[in-house]
Formats: sequence, structure tokens, C-alpha cells
Amino acid sequence: MKKFDLSIVASNYDSVASTLRFIDCINISKNFSILDPEIIIVDFTSELDPSEMAQVHPQVKLVKPQEKRGFTDGNRMGIEESSGDYLFMVSNLAVVNLLDLEELLIQYDTCAEYGILSPVFKNEDRSVHHMAFAAVHSSNRNVLINAERSCEKIIETIYPYDETMLISKSYLKEADLMNGSNFRHELDWVDQIRKSGWKVGVCLSSEVIKQETESMVKVSNY
Repeated sequence: MKKFDLSIVASNYDSVASTLRFIDCINISKNFSILDPEIIIVDFTSELDPSEMAQVHPQVKLVKPQEKRGFTDGNRMGIEESSGDYLFMVSNLAVVNLLDLEELLIQYDTCAEYGILSPVFKNEDRSVHHMAFAAVHSSNRNVLINAERSCEKIIETIYPYDETMLISKSYLKEADLMNGSNFRHELDWVDQIRKSGWKVGVCLSSEVIKQETESMVKVSNY
């Protein structure tokens, strides 16, 4: 299997506990995966200590902005510090299983016509969390629910959910997505990606789970 050089980028605003669980879930799933991703946390609080983080989680790169900014700016700051050939931007409220990211990367690498690919973002009960994954002709998340029952692995979407997006660094550079005027919102990403000739899609065979509560975290079944 191809070895993917992956950077995972997440921002922390007010939920340090969720961020630490986010990191722990990735570390747990390393026992079952060939991936060894770089993890970049853009910390918009003062509660994550860089020296403590370096001791407990040496694989995590902590970025400390001077002022609180939005999620898209957090992604940009994290990308600027990344070293991976592939970038996965995700919410710190997600439970990430690296086996699902392996599948996402394989499908992304196989289907070169897709510039941005997202996994299915689900609640802890495995219901679909976000309806941004609808097909181009519809905004109804039932499209995704029905598609999951089919043999399709990827469907094209209206736009990606900015809390779960995979893109290669080469596509990012070619589409000029780090240009400040192009990096305001995920809709701007879609416009640039499509102008560059690529599609935007969701991978039905890969999923990320949203943390619903502070007291309960579930990692996908291995």
C-alpha cells in the first residue's frame, strides 16, 4: 500500500478537553493503521501549554496565534506550518479513526478528478450530522443516506464541509487556495477548485464521528 505523508490540522477555541481527546483518538488508532500523521493544533486559547504538549504528545505541533480568528483562518495557519503532502482539515470535536483516513486517502489518490474529498461526518449514533454532502442537484441529506446503500464510494457535492476536508498540497498550490482573497470560506475553495478543473466530493466508505458530549467519546469500530 502507498505510504501517505499526511498532516492533520485542527483548531482549538474553548474546548481543551475535546482537543486532547481528539489527539488521543488518533493515537489509539495508530495501533491499527499504517498512517503516522503530523498533527497540528491551532490554539486560540491560552490553555494548551507548548512545553507540556511537547512532553505528552511530541508528534503534535502547537500553533499559538496572537489573536482569535475564524475556522478558515485557523486552517490557513495550520497549513502554513504543515509538512505533509496531503492535508486533512477537521474539527477538534471529531473522533478520527486513521483507518477511515486511509480509505479516504486511497479513494482520493485513485480518483484524481477530485480536488477536495470529505468523509461522511456522523453523530455518535451514526446518523448523518451534516447535510453539505448532498449531490449537486439537491440539498437534502437523504441523498447521502440513500447513496450509502448503493455501491458508489464517492458522490459529487455542492460544497465540502470545512470541518472535514482532504486536499493534496499540490492541488492547494495549483488552485492558489493560500491566496488571502481565495481563502475566506469553503465556498471560495470550491469555486477555485472547480475553476482549476477538479470536482468536490464525499467518500461514502470513510467516516468521522462528532463528539456529542464531554463525557463520552466513541472511536469507530476496528
